[in-house]
Amino acid sequence: MIDGSLQVLNSEDQMLEFATSLLPAWSTIGFRDFGCTIHSVGCSYFNALGERLGYQAISELPIEQRGDYAFVGSDVRCDSAWFTKQNFTLTALVEFERYVGATDMDDLISKVKNLALASHRSASPPVVSILAYWTKNSQLLPDHDHLRSIFRSGFETPERQRVPGVRNGNLRIYQLVHEAVEHSDRWRLWRVKERTTT
Repeated sequence: MIDGSLQVLNSEDQMLEFATSLLPAWSTIGFRDFGCTIHSVGCSYFNALGERLGYQAISELPIEQRGDYAFVGSDVRCDSAWFTKQNFTLTALVEFERYVGATDMDDLISKVKNLALASHRSASPPVVSILAYWTKNSQLLPDHDHLRSIFRSGFETPERQRVPGVRNGNLRIYQLVHEAVEHSDRWRLWRVKERTTT
């Protein structure tokens, strides 16, 4: 469980209410699935959510190469990063991706590896790392246990460098379910679902 200003992350209904309040078009008229449109909307949501919760939220933030894993693996750029306003302490990192089926699993794996590497490279690890993905309807789900295992147990880079798991940190996985808008080619946010296990 999370305390304080991050408590909203414990409530699927509140997360959906925030989305409706911050980006009303997303849950009413919806957006076309064109290029990275829904990805951009989701990243905007998480940035706006961070700001609403009282943080300095920065999008597309390159993570500095520092610490024992500074030069292990690839460069990391997170979709949203939340910092305290008082002393600029990293509180949350967010990655957002689409998931249509098993062919997109590699993209989610890449995102969770980014979150793990970013945690290791940060001067102080984030309180929470958020992996969010959007789907059309809700019947197809990724392997959530595998994603959690990568975050907790670590992984090996293509260069065969070992990255350990994140011990001090909390991974939250959310599915943002979209439904088709009647008589249109648009998709609207219908539900936010936390995925604790598969």
